[in-house]
Amino acid sequence: MPVAHATDGAGSIRIPASECGLVGLKPTRGRVSWGPLIGEAWAGGAVTRTVRDAAGVLDVISKRMPGEPYYAPPLPRLLVREVGADPGRLRIGVLDRPDAEGLVDDPQCRALVAGAARLLESLGHHVEQSAPAAMFEPEFTGHFDTLIAADAEATFQAFERLLGHPIGDEEIEPRNAAYRRAGRALGAVAYLGSRMWLGCGRGAWRTGGTTMTYW
Repeated sequence: MPVAHATDGAGSIRIPASECGLVGLKPTRGRVSWGPLIGEAWAGGAVTRTVRDAAGVLDVISKRMPGEPYYAPPLPRLLVREVGADPGRLRIGVLDRPDAEGLVDDPQCRALVAGAARLLESLGHHVEQSAPAAMFEPEFTGHFDTLIAADAEATFQAFERLLGHPIGDEEIEPRNAAYRRAGRALGAVAYLGSRMWLGCGRGAWRTGGTTMTYW
């Protein structure tokens, strides 16, 4: 069963799956445990060659562990048993274009999405143009980048402790170096505010030049 690990914090599942004809498994938050060493981090998933392999991997890596701050709802049965089972008539939302600035919009990608939608309709499912509005909230990018910056700096510090010496900016990709600089400058209140916004909901709270939200 050929499997490659991927996290998809920023596309490491979606990109190779789409470009290499693989099945990308991107679990929902809390489905894959980081316990007991890490309470919360980027999602864990995989890329495989078949849906059956992807289902089997998720069955194995989605076990609960001590120290997790939350869990995803339990699945009614093993996912490998869902492969080939009749799902009934599904209501499926399709999004074939970006709804925010800075995202790639390619006619070939739209055509592929349209083809997938037609296939789903031919299988008896209800398909419509629809996507959660929360996917394109303008505040999302800033809060997401805040968490990436903090996580990047914490991860590189852990590597430095293992190596026994600092890691210079010239040794890593420029984007990661930029995240490290942002992570070092980040205050605890801004970090917690962004984590709260991404995890809970939205109510405006502005501090130190950073917009944060809470319930």
